Amino acid sequence: HDEANVQGLASAELSSYLRAGGPQSDDALPHLQRALEMFQALSDARPSDLDRMQRVALCHRYLVTFSLRIRRDEDAIAPPRLAAATDARRLAADPHDAAAKLDYSTDLGQMAVCATRLGRAREALDLYLQSLSYRRELWASDRANVLARDRVMYTVKEFGALQVDLGEWSGARTHLLEAVEHASALRGRMTGSAP
Repeated sequence: HDEANVQGLASAELSSYLRAGGPQSDDALPHLQRALEMFQALSDARPSDLDRMQRVALCHRYLVTFSLRIRRDEDAIAPPRLAAATDARRLAADPHDAAAKLDYSTDLGQMAVCATRLGRAREALDLYLQSLSYRRELWASDRANVLARDRVMYTVKEFGALQVDLGEWSGARTHLLEAVEHASALRGRMTGSAP
């Protein structure tokens, strides 16, 4: 009973976070922090529960978005690392879990955004490559999956842009042209605006 109550309270706090404006609102942050604390306690009580792990990782992904918005770049890299560690455990438990692969690729993408903002372009390139491998795998397994293709587009676009910044023109051209190809095929069905 107690766990069900805590689960309900944590879910309510997460909903309150989203209703209060999510990462765009300073007032929403306490809701997210309370949700994370409760979801973490639930996960700690049952460490092999994949659903509980997913909720903890989700809260960490929301935290990085908040930190990036307020330009706390040094603080922003810790939450996606924690999310990635959690999602890596989910993948280890079920290597075929498409949702866990997508989440893990998002964690890697968020870490790449943080590394870029901290001036660590080579680290960001490596993280984007890791993310891209999962995203390409997801899209290859389901070519009709618009979200998977959108995530591939976003990642090759960001990778290409970093290559431009580093003067790697040939690679940049290849990746940016691929991003345009994906964007043309998607015809605006997705935004391509999040890691």
